[in-house]
Amino acid sequence: MKKFSVVIGIFFIFCLTVFAASNHAPVEVSLWPFAFTAEMPLYVLVLITAVFSFICGGLFVWIADFGIRLDRYRKNKQIQALEKQLK
Repeated sequence: MKKFSVVIGIFFIFCLTVFAASNHAPVEVSLWPFAFTAEMPLYVLVLITAVFSFICGGLFVWIADFGIRLDRYRKNKQIQALEKQLK
């Protein structure tokens, strides 16, 4: 399974490299409620969006797994208490 992840990662990096090399023309970016406007290459905008999405997805999964981690912590504490009783 790990080799498959490495192959997918290499393919993704290759696609990003080709995309960045092909789309270096500047685009104007503005955020509607704010008076902010920036001009940047298209690949920078896409990479910033991808990194932001990756961080938000990781944060979402980390929060969703909080209950599982808490349950595992409680069970480990209970196991340690039971082992201590056996001794």
